[in-house]
Amino acid sequence: MTVVTSHPVVDAPRPSRRARWIAVAAGCAVLAGGIAWWALREGSAVAVPAKVCDSSLSGSLVSPLLPDHGTAYSEEVQGFGKDSSGVGFCSIRGGGQGLHLSYHRWTGDSYSDKTIEELASAKGRQALKVGTAKGDVSNTFGELFVQCPSKADPDSKVQVSVEYLQRDGTKGAVADLRALTVAATRYVAEDLLDCEGAETLDAG
Repeated sequence: MTVVTSHPVVDAPRPSRRARWIAVAAGCAVLAGGIAWWALREGSAVAVPAKVCDSSLSGSLVSPLLPDHGTAYSEEVQGFGKDSSGVGFCSIRGGGQGLHLSYHRWTGDSYSDKTIEELASAKGRQALKVGTAKGDVSNTFGELFVQCPSKADPDSKVQVSVEYLQRDGTKGAVADLRALTVAATRYVAEDLLDCEGAETLDAG
């Protein structure tokens, strides 16, 4: 016959109240430190300069299109200075979003007025006209085509575009994209390329 001998259950020593408080305090400190680090990394105010795109445009035109907080402002620019060859861009980033401004001088047969009107009638877009410039705008994109004749091609046009590079699910206001598109077009046509008749853009 097998005899089973039972042994008394011995409770494991429980931490003292002081030890428990120390553990809780340490956990809170780690959590607070993590929150502070995240706020410092992701919550800093996005400081848009007074002038952007190699000091060619007002920063107040860009600020409404970027988040107020997040990663720092930065830009990459090419061809927004004097003596442009007819092609250039300005890529802007800040707060986890980006904007891409660009311009390109096209031959007269590249974009007819009919083609430009068809682009403006695409879903989600609305026609944009400033002086003699025509194009379209939405809450993610804007563009204008300006007559910019040359001796070699009296019908050549310059296309100036503004578009979001990266978005976190938000969209810019159409009015803000329109204002930036018009300002960028005015700068390119008047100051960079000296397009004949560019003064009509002042009407916008």
